[in-house]
Parts: sequence; C-alpha cells; structure tokens
Amino acid sequence: MSSAPSLSFEEAEDAAIVALVRVGFSSKANEAVQAGNYLTVELLDESGGVVKRLAERYPMAFGPHGTQIVERRFPLSRAEFARLRSIQVASVCLCGGSSARKAFSARTVSEARRSLRAEQAERAEQERIAAWRARFPVDDYSNTLLIGDSLMQNATSALQMTLPGVDINADAGRTLEKGGLVFERESPDAGVLDHVRSDDGSHERYVIGTGNNDAGGMSLEAAEEIVSCLGPDKEIYFITEIVVGNPYGTEITNAAIDDVVSRYSNVHKIDWHGLVAGRESEYLSDGTHARPAREPDYAACIKEGLDVVY
Repeated sequence: MSSAPSLSFEEAEDAAIVALVRVGFSSKANEAVQAGNYLTVELLDESGGVVKRLAERYPMAFGPHGTQIVERRFPLSRAEFARLRSIQVASVCLCGGSSARKAFSARTVSEARRSLRAEQAERAEQERIAAWRARFPVDDYSNTLLIGDSLMQNATSALQMTLPGVDINADAGRTLEKGGLVFERESPDAGVLDHVRSDDGSHERYVIGTGNNDAGGMSLEAAEEIVSCLGPDKEIYFITEIVVGNPYGTEITNAAIDDVVSRYSNVHKIDWHGLVAGRESEYLSDGTHARPAREPDYAACIKEGLDVVY
C-alpha cells in the first residue's frame, strides 16, 4: 500500500477511479426496504485519512440473494489523485438503521488504475488506427508506387484490379544496380528520394519487389540504401522473393528484408515467399514467375501487406 500511484494525473483526469461495491442484505431487509438506502464511500490515503467522501441516497432493489453491485466513479483533482491509496465503503444504511462496513485494499485501487490504463491504451490505439486510415484509406492506393521486375510486370493487370489507383514501375530484367531502379539524392545531405525513374518522390508508400535478377540477392546494405534515399517519412514495403534456381540469393535477400524491417519502424515486409514456399510448382511457372492463374494471389498478397495498420 506504500507504492506510488502507477498512473499519472494527466492520464486519469478525464477518467475516474472505479469502486465496485458488493453489499449483502438479508432477504427480510430486502422485503422491508425497496428504496432509500444510504451509501457512503470514502477514498483513503496511506494513513487512513479521507481524501474524498461520497454519500448518496440510492434506490436499491436487491437480487434474490440480497446482493447488489454498485459502481461509482470518482473524479479526482490532481492533489486527491496523488494521495489515493485505498477505497472504503464507510457505511451502507437501511432505513431501519442497519449498516454494513467494507474496506477495499490497494488491490482495488490497482485494478482501477489498470482499467484506466487499458481504457486509455484502447483509446490511443483507435486514434492511431483512425490517423493511419485517414492517411491510407482502404481501397485507395493512389499514393502507392510499386517498383519491381518482370514478376511484378507480368502481374500488372491483377495489381491494377486489386489495388485501385496504384502506380506501377516494373521492368523485365531489372536489378538493384541497373535497368531502371535509379535512386539519387538532390544533395549529399538531403537524405530524400530525388528521382526514381520518372517518379518525383511524391508517393507516401513504396513497394519494392526486386532482387530476383541479382545472383547474389539483395544485401542489407542495398536495402538500407533504398530506405535512406526514400527517407523516414515514407512507408516502405519489401516483397520477399523465392527463386527456385537460386536458393542462396533467395536466402540473402529475405534475410536482408527481415533485418531492415527490424531496424526501421517505417519499413515492412510483404511475405510472398511465405505464401509460395512448399507449393512452388503450384504457384510458379518457371521457379520464379507466378503462373498467370496465380497472379491474382500475388496481387492479393501485396494488398494484404498494405492493408495492415502499422
């Protein structure tokens, strides 16, 4: 009971401490009194001093076992909240003068604080989701650019149907070093994307689906260079690869993706490898490219990754 409050006043000032008071009465008392009970609840500090007292007249109709749960919420000032250590039902009086007294330990207060923290966390999470959805509405991908090689190029029609408004920049044979992926900085210290082919860096989300044509895969250094050029204000997604004929390159690329995702909060993974692995003959026509019938699955995999709220 001597520990300091675990919730700040700022966190609690729009909420309240909740006391759940379970009071028992005999069925005879219940029959005698249909209304007019008095309930006094005291909030106590560590030494037992009264921080706040609430006394009200309650219309109570008790259940078959003579028990009722009364929930009271207590708005507190900053000073009151700092002193609070326990809750006590000082008295519950029937009209006939019967009374009961029940003390609530610091555990009750702790539970109340946990409840408040949970409520505030839920409220913050809902606000975060709303802010993300305002930035990235579902089924509107006009602020998203896909950059890739022939795997992505072949699936252009499926991608356009699955991701309305999306921009696609995909070429066959593209590697990290040449063939259209051109990352430049406006100046050495600008740290922003200046030019990705004809794109001016105005998109909010970038999906990178390349590395299939790089024999050695995509290194962590190459992935970090892409992240650095795009900048911290963009949401960046790397698509994991699967190339049956190049397991070494596949492993290097996917390990680099996992590593860069773990290092940057604005970098995310779209797991095409996870969907296809173990079912390569079903999904891939040549060990690399999706079968035409599976191109919608490739597009759906990207959509699923984009629709996650981060």
